[in-house]
Amino acid sequence: PQIAGSNVHTTNSTTTAKEMEESSILESLQQWCLTLGGDSPSWASTVGAACASAYVAGQLVPSLGHWDPMTGISETERSMGCAVALLCTLSSSSCTTTTTASGLLWPAIHKGMSYAPGALLSSASSSPSWIKADYVTRGLVLLESGCRLGVLSGLGNGELVIDQNQQMMPPPPTIEGLLQKAVDFILQHIKALTTWETVAVHNDVERRGGATRSNATQRVSSKFASH
Repeated sequence: PQIAGSNVHTTNSTTTAKEMEESSILESLQQWCLTLGGDSPSWASTVGAACASAYVAGQLVPSLGHWDPMTGISETERSMGCAVALLCTLSSSSCTTTTTASGLLWPAIHKGMSYAPGALLSSASSSPSWIKADYVTRGLVLLESGCRLGVLSGLGNGELVIDQNQQMMPPPPTIEGLLQKAVDFILQHIKALTTWETVAVHNDVERRGGATRSNATQRVSSKFASH
């Protein structure tokens, strides 16, 4: 007979084993990163900062040269952004260096998000051009990856303060302004997608009848999820 709760125990054991394996892999990667510069442990962090900046500028992955809402960012670019954030994290986790992953990532994130106002302005014109929107998108990937890794702090942007109940206080103005740019850009992107899909759905329904509406709605949902 099966013991009550045995499935929970097995699941927890499996989760713990997986976490231990992931931790071991990350530790090995960290040691490898720190040996890349020979006797200079700061070499890897210097490369990490340079890679973050180059990534936002589109110099690490071949780009189409023109960004549009339907194409968005490629899986290759997204994977590269995640890898760059991980490199910054691993290269700054040594006790022999005072550099932090947050300090390596923030300049590149700010660089990408600085183009958000121009991208928004150009996207709202009668002939949307989305100027430098690819820079903004790559900056958002670094922001997302840094948050997922739990390495972004308020370094250089004001402190992220936790109150006595362990609840984060409102972010400093610099970070709040950056996040506002990110939200505005994402909302404009969604608006552009809905406009394009609405026209496409209307034309499709007109041609083939109301039965296609459900399929078209599914396409809209999947398009949002992939972006």
